[in-house]
Amino acid sequence: MVEVKTAESRITSTPHGHEEGEAQMMTEKGATTEDTRDMLRMGKTQETRRNFRSATILGFCLVILSMWETMLATSVFALSNGGTAGLIWGYLIVMSGFGFVVASLAEMASM
Repeated sequence: MVEVKTAESRITSTPHGHEEGEAQMMTEKGATTEDTRDMLRMGKTQETRRNFRSATILGFCLVILSMWETMLATSVFALSNGGTAGLIWGYLIVMSGFGFVVASLAEMASM
């Protein structure tokens, strides 16, 4: 016998503009009605709050947009010292080392 957990969700009546004329309802934790429907379909509940302000989104966009400039600026030193091979091997070594860090953080977070 399979037991299915049902998730309860409380939706407020505050409309949130989605597209032309469509209104979405927001839950108390900031999820939209589509998110709530998908979470209910999977039998999950939302545990964290969505708290994105304009300043937060702007800061995230600025970080993402400046990534290529940072990569270009730091690649100059690697290309002048080790050449293309040093750059490629350096990226591979750093990625594998950082993979171990991510794996250990994931293990600690799962406890």
